[in-house]
Amino acid sequence: MGASYFTRQFDTLTNPGNQAVTTKLTWSFRVFFKYRFLESRRIDWQLGAGFFHHSNGHTRLPNQGLNSFLGSLSAEIKHGKREQQTTTPSFQRSRYHYLTARFGYGINVLSNAYNDQKPVYTVSGEYGQVLNNTYRIGIGFYYRYYDHYYEYINNHEFLVREGQEFSDLRDNPFLNASAIGLHLNGELLLNHIGIELQLGANLFKPSYRFDWRINEGWDNTPREIPDYWVLGEYTSKFKMKHLLSARLGLKYYLFGTHTLQPHNLYFGAHINANGGQADFTEFTLGYVYSFPKQ
Repeated sequence: MGASYFTRQFDTLTNPGNQAVTTKLTWSFRVFFKYRFLESRRIDWQLGAGFFHHSNGHTRLPNQGLNSFLGSLSAEIKHGKREQQTTTPSFQRSRYHYLTARFGYGINVLSNAYNDQKPVYTVSGEYGQVLNNTYRIGIGFYYRYYDHYYEYINNHEFLVREGQEFSDLRDNPFLNASAIGLHLNGELLLNHIGIELQLGANLFKPSYRFDWRINEGWDNTPREIPDYWVLGEYTSKFKMKHLLSARLGLKYYLFGTHTLQPHNLYFGAHINANGGQADFTEFTLGYVYSFPKQ
């Protein structure tokens, strides 16, 4: 998991066919399986198969992303003598509880017609356990505020005007530009580095309804929507993405997690999604309090 740099991006005049990449920097995800089919004293040979994905985390549209299936042949060249391990390393199981709170600053766009980047603010808390200084598992809550949603409602854009489908959202623009939910979190701790996966459920996210209507109908929905325009329909796919929240990213801990640290700080970069569709890219600052081991 990391980042990729692209030298050519989408441009309406010079590169209109490139609907996949519109930013120089994108998220990069790679999954690979390798099989060692030949081993010798000097070289180990491996066959591999994998999947590679690039997308910008909904920070500019269009954002179809690039997906590649890859095959590989690799050689691991060994140097020097291998020492024979004569003793079995000792291992002690451990478990302790933790509390954590984080603040997130994200960026996203609403649609092709609203393609300027706006912030998404997140406050979240979590409680759980750390097993063997390696696996962090917890449950928590999150609150998010979407500036794009607020401006769409507060500026009385097309779908929230009087007589339109979402005019009721104008009664409380700030609240209706928010999302509230619960999440289940899993993390692999590698001392200073953490790899985090989060799955959650949106209990409240009313503005995603007009987001879906704008983006899942005909392409390039304009600001002023004609009467004949086909908007996104409320299918089972909509219900799934409206409900499910996902989050994947990397964290860097100020103090290594190989030993219990009562107080720790971390910085992180994450991609957030509605179901499996990118929602926003987020940068995070968090604090962790760890209780004594049991």
